[in-house]
Amino acid sequence: MGQAAALLIGLELPGDPLAARKLLDGKASPELARAAIELNALRVRATSKMPNSDFMLLTRKGLEQATDGRVCAWRAREIARILPDITVHDATAGIGAESLALAAVGQKLLSSDRDPVHAGACKANLRASGFPSPVLVADARFPIFAPCVQLLDPDRRAKTGNTQSGQQGGYASRLDPSAWSPPLSDVARVLAQSVAGCVKLPPGVDANEIEALLDAVAPELPRRFTWTESGGDLRELCLWTGALAPETEPARLAVRVLGGPLTSYDQTVDKVSLPGDAGGAPDEPAMDPELCCAEDLQLKWLVEPRPSVIRAGLIGSLARRLAMAPIDPFMAYLGCTERDVAPLDPLAKTFRVLAGTPLAKKPVRRMLKNYDIGRLTVKKRGHKASAEDLAKRFHGPGKRLGTLVVARIGRSHRAFLVEPIPEIG
Repeated sequence: MGQAAALLIGLELPGDPLAARKLLDGKASPELARAAIELNALRVRATSKMPNSDFMLLTRKGLEQATDGRVCAWRAREIARILPDITVHDATAGIGAESLALAAVGQKLLSSDRDPVHAGACKANLRASGFPSPVLVADARFPIFAPCVQLLDPDRRAKTGNTQSGQQGGYASRLDPSAWSPPLSDVARVLAQSVAGCVKLPPGVDANEIEALLDAVAPELPRRFTWTESGGDLRELCLWTGALAPETEPARLAVRVLGGPLTSYDQTVDKVSLPGDAGGAPDEPAMDPELCCAEDLQLKWLVEPRPSVIRAGLIGSLARRLAMAPIDPFMAYLGCTERDVAPLDPLAKTFRVLAGTPLAKKPVRRMLKNYDIGRLTVKKRGHKASAEDLAKRFHGPGKRLGTLVVARIGRSHRAFLVEPIPEIG
């Protein structure tokens, strides 16, 4: 990898592999040329994810596993805000995305990885960025330094072995904590012995399952969760434990990191957040009489919470912040019947409601005809048909493109013709 990086110094390889190979003819062996072309391609891919990628040592697996730079920068500042003087052990460092972000904010740092290739890449990337921090080859299951913050990112892409449910390693194993490397049970034991911990988890995993596992290993261990999104996607569920989960921090937090790709890890990252209540349980609208379903569904505005809010179980918190109510206690859509100004929030998508009708072919077609709507973009919740099938079912002869929201309300379904309002943030 180092030889490939050295070969690229002073060269601008074209994106076309054949043209790049022709340029390298006579300058390197075929094997070294292939490695240089692959490294160059990885650096190009990394520009949207990591700053300063044009000089970094990268592997395909390391880049796939690396966290988005904006999220890394936000997390590094969170750790520095709560525990500014403690050493952080980036125990699954990979190619060094988290380590670079931590070093950039001045956090004391020790990095390690079980893979010697990734450990070497991490060390080289830190050095090239001006942070000659120690990097070791070590197994994250056996902490090599204490007291410190243990930062862990279990590998969820392992293709070997079977999960507890008997499925071969693959996508299903990404949501099975027993199939990760290291397994979450081993991670929990490390956390139980640490001053503080921070674990990156897939956003689709059930936080209640994580709670149950922690309760079995370390029932008194303080913990909190954040669901983080950037670039329009929900990126991760982050578990914070020990001294990183003080009582002053919300037990559940939805976070949206704003902005485009970073130019530097020490760049300030803007974010918006929605905290949950102190108890840590999901904020269930159905349990709050003030958030009951309104009978009058002549809505003026419809709001869809962003994925981080939904996964964090904070729909009720967002409803209170916007002074709205779910159109059904169990649906992730909020509505209101009276308001002149659009209810905007960076953690929600807002729609102006043009018309609404029960979900049946004739009334929906009539509603769409009134607005000259033909082709449809459908958003739906609580209906067994796919959005594509619903769009085909109600497609009309009109000339305009429309947006139709389909939602279950009580025991029936309703369709709303809506106009998207530009998002803030």
